[in-house]
Amino acid sequence: LVPQLRERRHDAAGPAAADRRAQITIVGDGEKIRERERNANTAEAKTGDTVTLTFTSSEAITTPTVTIGGYVADSVSNSGNDYTATYTVQAGDSGSGYYVSNFSDTAGNAGSIYNSDFGVTIDTTAPTIPSVSIASNNINPTLAKTGDQIVLLFTADEAIVPIVTIDGQVAAMTDLDDNNYQATYIMAGTEAEGPVTFTIDYSDLAGNAGTQVISTTDASSVTF
Repeated sequence: LVPQLRERRHDAAGPAAADRRAQITIVGDGEKIRERERNANTAEAKTGDTVTLTFTSSEAITTPTVTIGGYVADSVSNSGNDYTATYTVQAGDSGSGYYVSNFSDTAGNAGSIYNSDFGVTIDTTAPTIPSVSIASNNINPTLAKTGDQIVLLFTADEAIVPIVTIDGQVAAMTDLDDNNYQATYIMAGTEAEGPVTFTIDYSDLAGNAGTQVISTTDASSVTF
């Protein structure tokens, strides 16, 4: 009987992710392969992260060839019928999905090539913020007084996790849509008079850090 694999889902990620395992039985006419999901927060991987694919065969098979995100796995090992394939992401890598091939059972029945477009996305590119503007809710949006709200609007080139300060204070964040973000802060009256400063620190979902942003892209400014 020909060994078969049937896709369900694959998650994998870097070493810092929380661990979760759910066993899924994948049934073919011949041998059965059971894929194990590992690591709950595993949609993305960056340089230095180790992506892991684990699967279990119901009978002995030859060591398969495995690619992860388009790259040949660094190692494929097994303990009995439990197999683990790993790949450590290198700078400049990008891709997703996985591919298992070149395996057979002990009777020599070749397994079917198995590939999936799902799974961890390898992303080693730092995000950018190409658009930033600032204003206040004052009648003159370039000026602010005590009690006025400062609004910082910015757009990233991909989904990010931002941390924003306005005049040295942590701003309230709102994720708008399509990678647009809003940060707000109400002037308390204890801030120094002069131009309102801000910082935007951020990383993408894979953990790639972007360059800190401290200025607008449209020459907008607010003075307190």
